[in-house]
Amino acid sequence: MAEPDQYQERNERYHKEFAAQLIEQIKRGTAPWQKPWKPGERIAPRSLSSDRPYRGSNTVRLMAVAADKGYSDSRWATYGQIRAAGGQIRKGERGTRILSFKTHSRVAVKGENGQPVKDENGEQVYRHEKLARPFTRIYTVFNIEQARNVKPEPKPESGKAWQAHKRAEAVIQASGVPVKHVQGDRAYYSLGSDEVVLPEKSQFPSADHYYQTALHELGHASGHPGRLNRETLQKGLEDGFGSESYAREELRAEISAMMTGDRLGTGHDPSRGAAYVSGWVEVLDKNPQEIVNASAEAQRMSNYLVSRTQERQQEQGEKTQDAAVPGQQRDQQYRIVRVPHRPGTYRIQDAQDPNRPVPSPYGGMYAPRDDAERAIERLQQDQKQGQRAPEPVRASRGAIVESPSKLGRTESFVTSSRDRAVVRGSGRPGVRQDQFPSRTASER
Repeated sequence: MAEPDQYQERNERYHKEFAAQLIEQIKRGTAPWQKPWKPGERIAPRSLSSDRPYRGSNTVRLMAVAADKGYSDSRWATYGQIRAAGGQIRKGERGTRILSFKTHSRVAVKGENGQPVKDENGEQVYRHEKLARPFTRIYTVFNIEQARNVKPEPKPESGKAWQAHKRAEAVIQASGVPVKHVQGDRAYYSLGSDEVVLPEKSQFPSADHYYQTALHELGHASGHPGRLNRETLQKGLEDGFGSESYAREELRAEISAMMTGDRLGTGHDPSRGAAYVSGWVEVLDKNPQEIVNASAEAQRMSNYLVSRTQERQQEQGEKTQDAAVPGQQRDQQYRIVRVPHRPGTYRIQDAQDPNRPVPSPYGGMYAPRDDAERAIERLQQDQKQGQRAPEPVRASRGAIVESPSKLGRTESFVTSSRDRAVVRGSGRPGVRQDQFPSRTASER
């Protein structure tokens, strides 16, 4: 097993290699966020085994490799996953290294007698303890086009443009950021007035371009001290256009817009980034790890915007249901609520008694919202079958989620993928400039 200094050296080599690749692509104008993506085009790299998109810097990393290698299949997998799917890596193919962030360690649970605790299926029960210092692990994946005997990726159904526009409009409305339209040729976010200013819709060549620009500016707005409180937004405004912090904030906003556009189906317009090429090259050359940091924050920005929309739709749905059945208690035992100060993170609550603990493992935190919805379905299914996890340790499929502590309390060990997304402290004072312009007439 590698020593800590070897891990550090390995990570440094990874970051330098990744940054060097992107610097060359930025100079050529082929970095993932510099390429135009058509509405409805599936661009986010996805896992073959789960069909879930990769996140953060791994998204940018795999997109960059796919651009260099000419891969059109968006699916990636480890060697073992490809073998499990009945495929085989072609001779001579080399994999792509990506990062895995570990924030918790898995510890086998033992009873008072020192014997292993097992669940109802006879499997070892574990708890997940948060590490004092998270660390990263590098592993290797292959694009599906590097393998044999794996079915080609099905072509995505061509979604209707109005549906993507409707989703984007919902993001704008749920963001809580006022959007003002004025005659002119500039689009920007103003921190002082906390508003996005856009040209009139008729001035854009298409509705797609309008929503792509709006998503970019809303990405900036997510950094407001009352939202994600992002340092690069406030420092960028202090230092002004052309500064390193300004380029760092633009890098985050552009990657976030690309991620959100992929999720909503509006595509991506890279024209606004032309003015920041030299700044991006300088930033990555100075600090190779910046692309990892920028991608992680861009993922949080995208998650924040999309999660606000889901929360608003949920609230509207609950109000509609209340109005339809006035004076009556809804037949709903559980509901999903947002975890304060953790954008995109949810927990399950008892709809009748919010103070009653929800049976484990369904009382933890979930990101994305879909995980919480699946947990409710599983909880209801188990209850219909009369199943209940044994006491004093409640476990599920080898992953402990609650365990009595020495103080007699019940402690949760559920690991949340968003543990690192805690909103930081107060904002930076002394902002001298409160606008973050992103497009000019020449760029558009």
